[in-house]
Amino acid sequence: MSKRLFYWVLLPLGLIGIYIWAGIGTEFSFAELFGKSYRVLDQIGRMWPPDWDFLNQLWKPLQDSLRMAILGTTLGALISLPLIMLTTRTVTRELWIYYPARLLMGVIRSIPDLLYAILFVAIFGIGPIAGIPVLMIFSAAIIAKMTSESADNIDRGPIEALEATGAGRLSIIFFAVIPQILPIFLSYALYVLELNIRVATILGFVGAGGIGDSLRIALEFLFSYPAIMTISIVILAIVFVIDYVSGRFRQSLVEGKDLQWWWKAGFGVVVVGGILWAATSLQVDPERVSRGFANFGRIAGRVLSPDWSVLGMGIDKMIESIQIALIGTTISMFLAFPFGFVCANNLGFPKWLVYAFRQIPNLIRTFPELILAIFFIGAFGPGPFPGVMALAFHSIGMLSRMNYEIVENIDRGPSEALNAIGAGRTLGFRFAVLPQVIPEFIAMALYRFEINVRAASVLGIVGAGGIGTLIYNASTGSRDYAALGTFLLVVIVFVGVIDIVSSWIRKKLIEG
Repeated sequence: MSKRLFYWVLLPLGLIGIYIWAGIGTEFSFAELFGKSYRVLDQIGRMWPPDWDFLNQLWKPLQDSLRMAILGTTLGALISLPLIMLTTRTVTRELWIYYPARLLMGVIRSIPDLLYAILFVAIFGIGPIAGIPVLMIFSAAIIAKMTSESADNIDRGPIEALEATGAGRLSIIFFAVIPQILPIFLSYALYVLELNIRVATILGFVGAGGIGDSLRIALEFLFSYPAIMTISIVILAIVFVIDYVSGRFRQSLVEGKDLQWWWKAGFGVVVVGGILWAATSLQVDPERVSRGFANFGRIAGRVLSPDWSVLGMGIDKMIESIQIALIGTTISMFLAFPFGFVCANNLGFPKWLVYAFRQIPNLIRTFPELILAIFFIGAFGPGPFPGVMALAFHSIGMLSRMNYEIVENIDRGPSEALNAIGAGRTLGFRFAVLPQVIPEFIAMALYRFEINVRAASVLGIVGAGGIGTLIYNASTGSRDYAALGTFLLVVIVFVGVIDIVSSWIRKKLIEG
């Protein structure tokens, strides 16, 4: 009885209290949203029509962004291989190696990409040379985490067969582990390339080169919203094309679907050619790199000596970032809910309708959160409220895709059993579909919340609230690297704890 009382009375009251607290902290209210929604249309009016003359200034920075994404992903994928082997129990059974490697991977993942960019700009100076290591580290951590989880579940038969012959660990890795994880590894690398294209387009906002630098100039110096619209359209087009092509090959790799030879040949030429183009055309000054490594020790020493006097301020702003992520994720969870069904191919909706609705989340998720934050700041002014709107809008696209993939993978048995006894479509949906997907929908929303906490911690760079404001001021304004170290530590601790708690809850929801 006490357990049921908790679930039906105390838990809802607790959630209501949390959302009231988060709403106050982010200055969010539906009255504010609907009462000032006309400002969104006004902002679109200020941005339209695009400034097509500005397009001529975007080709070089756009190429820099593509080079950074390609090289960062390639180097990150290579670096991730030893990290994968260290963080899967299939290969590494020594706990004194396994757990520190997992901890290192968690710490690397907990720092948002733009915060890495701020650090590497301070070390190497302004330009793409600072962006490549950011994407390399980001790629290595993400690919290693996802692939190591898959490596834990591979067929142990080939491994045991090699062990029976007395083969060493390297032989087991090369002949039993890598052949099994290679398809999923390549699939994750392509997925991360998609992410890196988005990330590379905004790194220049903090000085790491690429088209993000053009975005910063348009915002801070030209005060031109039509130019920002032009940049947004270019980013949208590039990301959309890469998402589509990459998605086809990831599906082929994961599901074992065979593609026509010209698709494979063309994609291979593009990948190899892209890597060669990025590696040979990127201008690197060896003297500058040498100075950067010298700066690294000096800056790292100061970052690793935190200024505890600003700890309280950092915690307050980090809590605001969490509140922004909580409200934004919740809004997107409810708005993405119907897309999970109308975008699914297995619920009987017409194919043309499914295809049409799928383009809505596909379009939404191509816009990086930072660009959306700039848009909503233009509409509502600076503060945490536009940060909430930016995360909510972007997450609709991401959660909608996750949700309809969940629906397409449900067990058809319960639906077929209800159909056999003459139950209608509504009853089949209520008793066969919803019970299967609701726990996974919530689990995906929790996973998105983890990601949004990281994103919310950098939105303050453009004035959208949270700890990002303090980090940006400490690194570019006062250059107080001791304070920066404190703020980074706050981000790492809070994000790490949220990841652990969220992972535990998601596991309980999915496994029961």
